[in-house]
Amino acid sequence: MVYRKKQKKRTPLPQAGPKAKASKDLWNEKIDEVQLLEMIETLKGKMSQLVKEKGLGHQSVVEISQQLDEYIVQFQRMIRK
Repeated sequence: MVYRKKQKKRTPLPQAGPKAKASKDLWNEKIDEVQLLEMIETLKGKMSQLVKEKGLGHQSVVEISQQLDEYIVQFQRMIRK
């Protein structure tokens, strides 16, 4: 489960883990670089908080880390184009 801060309505964060959609499906929506960076920063903050509360090995931390990896790779692909 990915936890999110309450904020203005934006593109929702997809779930990490085995139930997540394939990466190609996640990016069918048009997400610009700024939105993606905001999503990355939000996840980084949440992951940092969860590490302090639950430790590095907790399942929710691992799932957020995996989702964050996907977003970072996608951002790198966007800026190379």
